[in-house]
Amino acid sequence: MNMHKLISHALLALLFALGISHAPHASAEGAIISQSEIDAEIVRRIYLGQSRQFIAANLPEGSDARNTFENSFVGRSPDQMKAHWSRLLFTGRAVELRVLETDEQVLEFVRSNPNTVGYISDATKASGLNVIATF
Repeated sequence: MNMHKLISHALLALLFALGISHAPHASAEGAIISQSEIDAEIVRRIYLGQSRQFIAANLPEGSDARNTFENSFVGRSPDQMKAHWSRLLFTGRAVELRVLETDEQVLEFVRSNPNTVGYISDATKASGLNVIATF
C-alpha cells in the first residue's frame, strides 16, 4: 500500500472517530407523571378529553415534548389533536386542559395537587412522583 492510500485511510478513520465522539446524544426520555397510580390507557383517554378522572396539564403547543407526547403516546399528530380538541370545546363536551410553560411548572402543579397528571420532557426530573409511562 503506498503512503498516499495509507494517509487517506488514516484520515478517514480519524474523521469517522471524531464524528462518533461528537455525535449528538439522544435526548432525555419524557415521562407521564402523577401522585396517583393511574393506568396508561386512562391517561390517554384524559388527553383525548374522554375522561375527567384527573386534572391534566399540557405543555405549550408546538413544544418538542408535547409533539412527541401526542405522536408517540396519544397516537395522534399535533394537527389531529388540535382539530379533535377544537370539536370537543366547540360542542362543550370537554374543558380545555391547563397549559403550563415548563417542566418545572408541570412538576410543581402535579406535586401540589393529588388528582393531577402531566408530562415532562425529562423523566429524570420526576423524583417523588409516579412515572406512569415514558415516551
